[in-house]
Amino acid sequence: MMPDRPELIYLNSDETTARLVDCECNDPTGHEHSPCGMRWFHLAPDGSECGASGGYVPFGNPPYGWKLESVDPLTISPSLLCTRCQRHGFIRGGRWVPA
Repeated sequence: MMPDRPELIYLNSDETTARLVDCECNDPTGHEHSPCGMRWFHLAPDGSECGASGGYVPFGNPPYGWKLESVDPLTISPSLLCTRCQRHGFIRGGRWVPA
């Protein structure tokens, strides 16, 4: 696995962000590296950083990962649910959409 990409993707102000993680693979689009997952950063309902923030979200096919529908704007499915703070929603069109 390659390191995280340096840029953060702001999904709704500074409250919810993502950072793509690249993998070396044979990408059919001809790119040397393609995202194989992302790190999801978010705040807990009380406004503090959630202890699970920065958790890895693998891309693949459900139930073994989330489907990467688009890199720009970032869109994945199905929804994300933090088992620690219960934040639940979708990443659609580069935005966080609460469930």
